[in-house]
Amino acid sequence: MRKLTLLFLLVVIGIAAVGAGIPDNTKRQLPTAASAAEQPSAPDVNDPPGTVNGAKNPELVPDHVAYSLFFGFLAGRQGSETEKNSMRAYFNQTALEGVDVDALLAAADEFQQRMDAPDSAHRESILAEIIASLPKRIGASGMTKLRRHINERVKRKVKIVPGPQLPSIGHVTGQH
Repeated sequence: MRKLTLLFLLVVIGIAAVGAGIPDNTKRQLPTAASAAEQPSAPDVNDPPGTVNGAKNPELVPDHVAYSLFFGFLAGRQGSETEKNSMRAYFNQTALEGVDVDALLAAADEFQQRMDAPDSAHRESILAEIIASLPKRIGASGMTKLRRHINERVKRKVKIVPGPQLPSIGHVTGQH
């Protein structure tokens, strides 16, 4: 339960962080991988031990975290043509150029619906099923582009901070 809560918290924080830099129907855009690399990184002195900083080590960010954040960002954007056009523009600015926007939006909406369902206790398996369905939805080329986008862009914007460490039962003194 604690891991699930931590994962949920990370997803919410990540969605907020990723969403803050995603273009809406204005001209805002995310920095490219090159411009992000040119920007000085924040000092690590405040990060607790065990922090995974995707900007420095994207390979340490688990796929399920990155895909959850990405699907969370896309979910609910099929409602209007303005939202779809915004996503098309975003895709065209990234490695996702040419990927079927509608298919990815549908996958993201399915992810969101299944995660919101009362029986969504097996979140990682739901996510794994949806990821496994992507080659049929967006094709092999689209899947290659999506993996590249996840690894080169999404994971680099994730920072996973370990939760507080609770004392184990053996370390608790005899206070009543």
